[in-house]
Amino acid sequence: MPCSTDACPSTAPGKAAERGALKSRASNVPCVVRLVNASGEWVKLYWLNYDGDQEYFAKIPPGGLYTVDTFETHPWRVLSADSGDIVTEFVAAKGVQTFRVGAGAAGTAAAPAPLGANAEADAFEGFDGIGRGEEAYAPAELEAVLIAEDGGIVSLAISGYQRPLAILVGQAEALALLHSAGADLRRPSTLATWRHCLLAAGAAVERVVITRRVGGGGGTYYARIVLNLPGGAPEAPRLVSVDSRPSDSIALALQAGAALFVAKDLARLEQEDEEEEDVAPLAIPLKAPGLQLDRGAKP
Repeated sequence: MPCSTDACPSTAPGKAAERGALKSRASNVPCVVRLVNASGEWVKLYWLNYDGDQEYFAKIPPGGLYTVDTFETHPWRVLSADSGDIVTEFVAAKGVQTFRVGAGAAGTAAAPAPLGANAEADAFEGFDGIGRGEEAYAPAELEAVLIAEDGGIVSLAISGYQRPLAILVGQAEALALLHSAGADLRRPSTLATWRHCLLAAGAAVERVVITRRVGGGGGTYYARIVLNLPGGAPEAPRLVSVDSRPSDSIALALQAGAALFVAKDLARLEQEDEEEEDVAPLAIPLKAPGLQLDRGAKP
């Protein structure tokens, strides 16, 4: 299933790796990508984020057109919705680009050499698995959870920093955090089941790291779960780093009793934000005896 455009980089078909060498770089140059699915099957479009992980954007039917606003240097990947094979990969450039998947039109220029994003995932690097050392992170702990009708806020106290890190989460995710921090339930919760599966497979949660924020104060936070896999040794553990939402990773850390860390540059950014919201009156402190959920709290 070829891809054609005036300059259409692509890869040979193959299974998509969870994380490869291709990843987004910081850019302030906006551009537009138009993807035309001229093939006979459904395809899925993914953005490759700043850590090289796939983020799902759209499922495009045969004959469909999808337009996305992006930035220069940001890579994108198209997968077959049926097989999961990589159909093509391309890096956004300045202006408006149109990519046609499965066009195969006569006279179409041959695709350049593969970009290399379908290579095997990089080896574990640094403290977080993606190259940053332990000195780039500060220990943190879950301080409070705010429950409101339309969502929740997770407050993380960061060692060495006065202002906590406040992360907006969904109401269901906030409730999951409360269950993880509170007493055990009669039947295992989703997070408890997740932890039990890891233990049954011989893996353990080594630590959780909150790595970055993309966008302004209301932007998207990123986290990684570092797992210790079976087969390693105390002096040379087998570690793997998994992309995760902060809410899920924090809840799993609570379930597993694992350490939590926040990137220091993210902590400093939080201190520099001009507007500080006082959520203490609405927050549920996790260290208070007799933890209760106040459903009457209003935003």
